[in-house]
Amino acid sequence: MKALFVIDEFLIEPLGIGYLSSCLKQAGHDTELLVVPESQWENVAYWHRELRSRGVDMACFSVTTGRHLRFARVNAVIKKAQPDVFTLVGGPHCTFFPQYISPINNVGDREKGFDALCRGEGFDTIVEVAAAVEQRKPVDDIAGITTLRKSNPIRPMRDMDSVPFPDRSILYHRDKNRNNLIRSVLASGYCQMHCTYCYAPFYRVLMGQGEGAKNRQMRNPYKVVYEILELAVSSNYPTELIYFQDDIFPIYSSDWLDSFCCAYADVRIPFHIQVRAEFITEERILKLKSVGLHGITFAIESGNPERRRKILKRYGDNEMYMNVAKMLHKHNIRFRIENILGTPGETLEECFSTLDLNIQCLPDIGWASLFQPYPGTELGNQLMASGEFDGNLDKLGEDFFHGYEAQAMPIQRLQSLFGITVWKPWLRPLLPLLIQLPIDYHPIYKRVKQHLYSSRLYDVSYLK
Repeated sequence: MKALFVIDEFLIEPLGIGYLSSCLKQAGHDTELLVVPESQWENVAYWHRELRSRGVDMACFSVTTGRHLRFARVNAVIKKAQPDVFTLVGGPHCTFFPQYISPINNVGDREKGFDALCRGEGFDTIVEVAAAVEQRKPVDDIAGITTLRKSNPIRPMRDMDSVPFPDRSILYHRDKNRNNLIRSVLASGYCQMHCTYCYAPFYRVLMGQGEGAKNRQMRNPYKVVYEILELAVSSNYPTELIYFQDDIFPIYSSDWLDSFCCAYADVRIPFHIQVRAEFITEERILKLKSVGLHGITFAIESGNPERRRKILKRYGDNEMYMNVAKMLHKHNIRFRIENILGTPGETLEECFSTLDLNIQCLPDIGWASLFQPYPGTELGNQLMASGEFDGNLDKLGEDFFHGYEAQAMPIQRLQSLFGITVWKPWLRPLLPLLIQLPIDYHPIYKRVKQHLYSSRLYDVSYLK
């Protein structure tokens, strides 16, 4: 049985696909990755040619909210081009909105809808689906699967150490990705925080994970290091920087951190982590730097402490963030600051206060996303209850760098100019005028972000 993972252009590895591919290969199935050109997504002839030439039995999609319409249309095109190909859809959108399986919700007709939808982790589910497809058996009773006929319970979360390492061969089959010297790794499974704009709290409820479950989702640090050594030393993938994709790298556990530093000491490859600012201490930074810490990402989200605390459930005063920034500068650690603009009731003045706090911190990159009122998150539900958002997912942006329907255009323009202004603060006095002009600044945002990532945040040349 051959499974084809369908995805659009990427630079940072979609590790989820790598893990799923490993699970399928471990069970004796073949896998392949198809990166679809922007111009070909809805080209019937393209899909007919690609699916036939590759001998595909099952096409798999990972869908995020905002891109759900695109994948529904693509599925309809695939069904028209090659009706016998089984289509399986998963990813965050499917976990939170299983009604996506219905043709009414995925803009297909009954003959062209997805064959099955996977909720939660797909490690075991996709293997059972592949076996059923190979044997031409129904998938309706497989745990974690929803079809038009039946919805099954989500599987319990697996211990991350029991899942095989991600299949790098499928992620690096193109020169562009194989030659990228930054490799991504996960040290833990999921986020334990309670941010009101994020799905993490809802996800933990769906997966039946209570407080304390985080310890079961931290990977054995020695296995993490073994994966890195296998990737960077024993493979054909030259590596100059390890990027840990964890929402929060587990520095909050002293025992885990000590074991990681002990195991990583001989790796000699710089690495970048993402953490909460309140977990950053000088002692932890020095431990990590001694074994190769190169950069850190942390989020401020809002320059207004009251908004952070009461609306976003993010804690700490502005002085704490500035002190963290000073500490990172002191120890020559590159860092990126993340922010959110346009949260409920936020004024343009508050958005500027977020920008100004970033400028004071002098990060290598300071960028902002745009709030999206995702139903199921605490803030999304509040806006639906108040009538400020009707819950129509089709009104959301494709990602959190594009505004949703009701978001003020000046705030959307400020998001696009946020990064370049943190980098070049002399632009700050011009912003009140620039954000009122009817100009799409998003291309500037993309170019600046790409430049700063390669020339500042992820540049390791100075270490050589």
